[in-house]
Amino acid sequence: MDKVLIVEDNPNLLKSLKMGLNKYSKKFETIAARDGGEAITILKKINITLLVTDIQMPRIDGLALLAFMKKNHPEIPCIVMTAHATAQIREKFQQDVLKFIEKPFEIGELVQAITDALNRETSGGSLKGISIANFMQMIEMEQKTCILEVEAPKEGKGYFYFEEGVLFDAFYGDIRGVEAAVKLIPLEKAKIRFRDVPKGKKKISRRIKEELMSVIMEAMRLKDENEAEEDIDIQIIPDELPDSKETEKEPRLKETRGEFAVSLKGFIEELKNINGYKASAIMNFTGEILESDSKDAKIDLNFLCAMFNDIFLSAHKVCEKVGFDDTLETIIVTPKGIVHMRCSGTRSKTHIHVISILEPDGNQALMKMEMEKMMPALIAELA
Repeated sequence: MDKVLIVEDNPNLLKSLKMGLNKYSKKFETIAARDGGEAITILKKINITLLVTDIQMPRIDGLALLAFMKKNHPEIPCIVMTAHATAQIREKFQQDVLKFIEKPFEIGELVQAITDALNRETSGGSLKGISIANFMQMIEMEQKTCILEVEAPKEGKGYFYFEEGVLFDAFYGDIRGVEAAVKLIPLEKAKIRFRDVPKGKKKISRRIKEELMSVIMEAMRLKDENEAEEDIDIQIIPDELPDSKETEKEPRLKETRGEFAVSLKGFIEELKNINGYKASAIMNFTGEILESDSKDAKIDLNFLCAMFNDIFLSAHKVCEKVGFDDTLETIIVTPKGIVHMRCSGTRSKTHIHVISILEPDGNQALMKMEMEKMMPALIAELA
């Protein structure tokens, strides 16, 4: 029978959870632990199918327990319970392998998460465990000041430094900052060690200014690029090489908005006049916003653009796998709004994405036409 380990330091909540889950004893056995240390002792003696853990606990907390799981039991799926959650964090974990439940929750919600995880295992699906990116997001969410050490069999060891959940610096050999971070984040089969930094101890100056999600996305993009390059059989025929200036496809993709030295507001203004308009943005293909506008203060464009840009890049990848051409357009229709994304094409002089958000009854046809019409001029402006 499947065995589910529940780790929670609040004795009343732990008792309540165990009583609630005992009703499903015909489906799985529930084992309780009061903190990470007790959980590790149990894990050494009993074959656990699924771990459900709180984060903030005495002695060995949830992050240290997750690091132990990553190193010793990467095959065991983990569900995380925490009271420190936001809607954005929820969305970040929706597409991740790490299940996430926000406190307070109904016992039925936990039962459903447990059942889904166990069924996924039974049906032959796989939960890959906890990635370095997963772990970093947990540190951000719990606002930890700590040092995160990662070590991969072939690539060696590196470190991240977080202060109150903010990524301040990364170290990998002689490399520092973002450059080190983007090399460490994609490492697979890495051991993770986690160490709190005591209050009052000398702190490290902040070298990484970018938000954590932006750093993670850049790391994944570079990983995908490297994997694609390894799959390509390159043959150089000197007599047929085009002029070097013609082969420079995306010379400025890593530059910041200010370095483009162009005004993109005019393009955004064209979209603002469309009926049902809520927001729009022009991005480079990494998700970095070059220009944006929003009529709704509740819309977090930075986060929204990063997430939908990731979806768009995934669509590119899927289309390549099945032999289709580049994905040029994606439209997502929901009861509360419409998201429309347009791509310049990976072979254009400047690879960019444009996103727009409309009310449910917005003029979708006109938005589609305007975005398609503006793309050539926009590419010319940024080239």
